[in-house]
Amino acid sequence: MPLVPDSRDFYWTTEGVDPTLAVKSWQEILSKEIIEMAVSSPLGDSFEAAWLRYGIGPIDLNFLQAKPQQVHHVPLSRSTSGDESYELLFVRAGSVELSQGRSTALVPDGSFVLLDNAKPYSLEMNHSMTRCYTAHLENSWLRKWIPYPKELIASPLSASAGWGAPLAALLETIFTIGLKDSPLPRVVLADQLGSLITLLASPHQDLQRQHHSHELIKKLRQTLNENFHESSLNPDFVASKHGISKRYLHLLFAHESTTFSQVLLDIRLNKSISLLQDRRYDGHPISDIAWDCGFVDPSHFARKFKQRFESSPLEYRMKCRTQ
Repeated sequence: MPLVPDSRDFYWTTEGVDPTLAVKSWQEILSKEIIEMAVSSPLGDSFEAAWLRYGIGPIDLNFLQAKPQQVHHVPLSRSTSGDESYELLFVRAGSVELSQGRSTALVPDGSFVLLDNAKPYSLEMNHSMTRCYTAHLENSWLRKWIPYPKELIASPLSASAGWGAPLAALLETIFTIGLKDSPLPRVVLADQLGSLITLLASPHQDLQRQHHSHELIKKLRQTLNENFHESSLNPDFVASKHGISKRYLHLLFAHESTTFSQVLLDIRLNKSISLLQDRRYDGHPISDIAWDCGFVDPSHFARKFKQRFESSPLEYRMKCRTQ
């Protein structure tokens, strides 16, 4: 049974377009068929561009080439599917200067980069002719393959090594020979692309997640240091303050081979040491020291203190005064 071409298959070129309208026509076709774009070019009437699209299951696969241009995307509306979307950009020839949010990057030829269509971004292409392949990916589909796509935004990924190489080769093959004689249904090709995108992103996502977890743990510890004196301080409050679930909070501390309660206890006991050493607190009873460090029950404080420092709080204070 012959495979049916997709209705989204499309080809467009500035050839035959009034040169004075080339940039405007390019902008209009990109904005209508891919994502909202504002395009400018220093070449004016000499600007040239071409675009080939294949519909592959849930993916719009675009093969674009253009002379020097600046492209600015500012979201004007939700995508027609009502879902967030991304562009996986592969620079086949030339290079792209990218800016999205606080991130800027030079994406050289032979590199991939993921763009978030829900946020503004700018692309500048200054080579005589830049060739880019893009996969337009809906969020609901992409997250089946990459759980945290936003961690990859604006971070170039090489296609010269690892799993980037077979992904680039598949895109190049589709561009070179087309899909007319493909032995596989296009939805199967979409799954092949999804698998390769997963393999491409996996090492980077692991590093990003480790960095994110490390930074978040630092913030959690800072919150405990700032609020240790509150006897009611608990995981629910801290998790809510940082916009995470209590379960994830406990998981983060477990990855550090500790627990929320242990970290909080360490902070409180270390603070109590400082107060017991401070002569300004000599007139304060031990129960007040305990309260100032977040302990409601002085006997519980004394027991934990002795377990840690092998002397009671009062004995420790007296030793400090005799030294």
